[in-house]
Amino acid sequence: MSKPENTFQELAGVPVHYDRAPSAGYGTRGIPYTFHCTEPFEATLHAAFEALWAACPLGTAEVITSAGAYVDKSGLHGAGRAFDIDGIFWPDKAFITNQYPSDRRFYLAVESVLRKHLGTVLNYKFDAAHQDHFHVSGRGEPGSSRATSCGSCTGRWH
Repeated sequence: MSKPENTFQELAGVPVHYDRAPSAGYGTRGIPYTFHCTEPFEATLHAAFEALWAACPLGTAEVITSAGAYVDKSGLHGAGRAFDIDGIFWPDKAFITNQYPSDRRFYLAVESVLRKHLGTVLNYKFDAAHQDHFHVSGRGEPGSSRATSCGSCTGRWH
């Protein structure tokens, strides 16, 4: 599939940076980057992050880090309908997805908000390849039964 013409450098008012080698290091604030995805998927991502800023007691973050959106391969990344979230940085907190074992409550609270907006959220426990990022995509309907059962996590950030 061809690269979507639609691009973004921020979501819900927050810069999105690339944080993978050789350009930057995982777990850092990364570097500014231009990501490609479809317009409807970008709108879904905006809505998810707006909801996250509203639900999180830390408020709006300073930086979102990612391993990418569109990638020239098959699947939803190749269709411009997937996005990998590596971390989210607030002034006083760095949320890095591979830290799930030491920050489970916060991790699950973030995941529960994402699941309310995105049909697929692959997480740390999905498989070894997803322990360092949330893979979110437009496959399926948001608010799955798993999302509903985890929805109570949104009030428990610490």
